[in-house]
Amino acid sequence: MHDRYQRRRRDVSCGGRPIQVELEVRRFFCGDGSGPVATLAEQVDGLTAKHQRRTLGLRGLLERVALALAGNAGSRLARAMGQIVSRFALIRALPDPEAGQVTVLGVDDFAKRKGTSYATSLAIFSGAEPQAGAASKGTAGRVAGEAGRGRRARAEPRWVRAWCTDTIAGGARQALASSSHRS
Repeated sequence: MHDRYQRRRRDVSCGGRPIQVELEVRRFFCGDGSGPVATLAEQVDGLTAKHQRRTLGLRGLLERVALALAGNAGSRLARAMGQIVSRFALIRALPDPEAGQVTVLGVDDFAKRKGTSYATSLAIFSGAEPQAGAASKGTAGRVAGEAGRGRRARAEPRWVRAWCTDTIAGGARQALASSSHRS
């Protein structure tokens, strides 16, 4: 043990009044010289978790409220239960969905403004609902380069069954080709 410090955690209210738990926690430093110095803080089982300002009980309560109502309605219910929490905090309290395997991934670079900065759009097409996101500049090339590993310029990563880049341009070409065959 190398140090002690105070931690405060909000807990489930009692009788409509909010409760704050104050803990004195031990801090340990691990610096054996083989790597960077690591700081380890003591956790109380069943009460605290790393990087949390709420106890596990309150976190579970807010998660259940968020699953039932979320948003403004959930915030009003939590306030009636003695917990002042914003609608955004309730949305963040929702549990993360189970991460499945990505089977179809679309990667495309695009310009945010003409001639200035570039970004990469990532679209996951597997599952019931497609999901999309954006990454920083040059990600498509890095993903393709890492996937290739010297064999081909654009090889599929092992974890993706279908790999498509420049999806918008390719889709436009396919649409034009199919329309010219019909006439």
